[in-house]
Amino acid sequence: MSLLLLLAFACSRPIPLQTMAVEPAPLDLSGADPTRGEHLARAVLACTECHGDDLAGTEMTSGFPVGRLVAPNLTTLDYQSADWIRAIRHGVAADGRTLVLMPSDDYAVLSARDLADVVAWLETLEPVAHELPESRLGPIGQMLVKKGDWPRTAERIDHAAPVPGTAPASEATLARGSYLATVSGCSGCHAGGPGKSMGPGVRSANLTPHEDGLAGWDRDDFAAALQQGRRPDGSTLDPMMPWRHYAALPPADVDALWAWTQSLPAQPDP
Repeated sequence: MSLLLLLAFACSRPIPLQTMAVEPAPLDLSGADPTRGEHLARAVLACTECHGDDLAGTEMTSGFPVGRLVAPNLTTLDYQSADWIRAIRHGVAADGRTLVLMPSDDYAVLSARDLADVVAWLETLEPVAHELPESRLGPIGQMLVKKGDWPRTAERIDHAAPVPGTAPASEATLARGSYLATVSGCSGCHAGGPGKSMGPGVRSANLTPHEDGLAGWDRDDFAAALQQGRRPDGSTLDPMMPWRHYAALPPADVDALWAWTQSLPAQPDP
């Protein structure tokens, strides 16, 4: 066993350092609502899926040959507002490091108000003592980063794009659904609808109205899957689907996401 542990350590490497200079656009935080920001961070952006319920960080993967990928403790970061915006919207840490598996390409379309509210909440966090090891990638993890399967999303963001002014209102059902599908990761994880491989033996579901997807489902079936992790046949979704976070979405947002799925062209599984 000791020999195996030594081998695993010898084959693991820190995440290769890449940096990028990004100056985030100014954001007006006056009047920002941290309570609303907490709802967005937990129920829509699912920040706690990676960083833990208290945002004190987690080991997202741990074990050879993938390695150890650590989501940092956000409560002890000495971040100013611009640093939070840079990390959330641009995928770049305060020290210029490009972040791996940070879904900033989804968060880049957050409206000014939504982004301001999330930042306002993050600035209220009390430090939580939680020691975490550094990320070290085994051969599989190194390959995933090199191939872009564990992406540095900063590399595919238009950093000069302005912050969108407003998010679609709940009354604009389809437009709001498209917005929520992007910022919540639905579109990214499900490849815009038809689903994709998420790793060996795991693929995201087909969300289009095809018989391989949601044909035959109704809005209540969709809500049960989205918020309770239960398919119409009673089976449970793979735990990679963060339904526990989406359980707190209001009915209007569930309606909007359902409308988005029904607007997609029916496509078979790839």
